[in-house]
Amino acid sequence: PFKLVTTLKHLKAFVFLGDVFDFEKEKDRLLKEEERLQGFITKLNGKLNNQSFIAKAPDDVVEKERKKLADSEASLRKVRESLAEL
Repeated sequence: PFKLVTTLKHLKAFVFLGDVFDFEKEKDRLLKEEERLQGFITKLNGKLNNQSFIAKAPDDVVEKERKKLADSEASLRKVRESLAEL
């Protein structure tokens, strides 16, 4: 397998990774990370959709949970992009 490194106008540079990089191991790692992130996002969504939590928790705590959710969603997108590239 080759990995596209860069594109300059009409020139594309590829690097052969077949003997250096274990694609199956990396795919397994990314799939586990995807599953972990999905679970964490589900948990955070549950907490943030709980009106009792929103009403009782201090604003800074709610904001931290929203930031965790946004960061986790961004990480999940990156993991999925990496999986697509494999």
